[in-house]
Amino acid sequence: MSFKDIEIKFGNQNSDIKRAEYMQLPVGAHTIRVLQAQAKTLPTHFFVKNKVTVLCLGDECPICTNNKKIIMQFPKNFREQQDYVKINYRFFVNVFDKTPAKTCGKCQKEYKNLSATLCDCGEVLPEAAPINRVKVLAKGLTLRDDLDSIDKAILNAQGDPIGLMNYDVVLMVSGTGRDTKITPVPRTEANQPVELTQELYDLEKVTITLTPSEMLDVQRGISLKDIFAARKSAAEPVIDPIANQAEIDKANAAVASLFGN
Repeated sequence: MSFKDIEIKFGNQNSDIKRAEYMQLPVGAHTIRVLQAQAKTLPTHFFVKNKVTVLCLGDECPICTNNKKIIMQFPKNFREQQDYVKINYRFFVNVFDKTPAKTCGKCQKEYKNLSATLCDCGEVLPEAAPINRVKVLAKGLTLRDDLDSIDKAILNAQGDPIGLMNYDVVLMVSGTGRDTKITPVPRTEANQPVELTQELYDLEKVTITLTPSEMLDVQRGISLKDIFAARKSAAEPVIDPIANQAEIDKANAAVASLFGN
């Protein structure tokens, strides 16, 4: 089985979103253990206004439909158009973050910059220690393919792949923004089994999935907070005031009968 998955799935707008802790990769070295033999690759759209990534809906995706119109109208410079939102293919996989960090005892914010002494909340930071938490690593296909190459290249005495799940990998991060470069370095000598105290995240439910109309709302700049608030409001049952009053009258009559009224 290759670390690269074969099937690329589109979003299911009926899936439940589960909050996941994503792996943050600032400049520096990050030590991880991959916890799944195969990654999951998903097509996504990133909206600059909201700074949010959501799953592409495939044939039902209004963003892709709009992209096609923009390409036809501006064939030479469609990428420069404000409403063009390209598909970004990203891979998702559960990892165990073993990177040393200072973790605030009050708000639990992690500082992988070990020179930090105070948390943003004002708390004094403790000594650095390995994070040792399950997180979701979600990045582009270049890193996925590099990890796949390592997975295939490191073999045991019988000539079979050892597997990424059986040794640590250090992700060396340099640059920022579009200039960010992530170089995975295998550490086959660090092969002790990982003891987990957390369940793995369900990768089917960790990425934001919106309905077609909600995706258009995000493109217009509406925040996810407002979209989810509208979802919640629509899901709440509507109280029939007439039926509610009937229940109140019934309860009042029952109470009155207790006192012989």
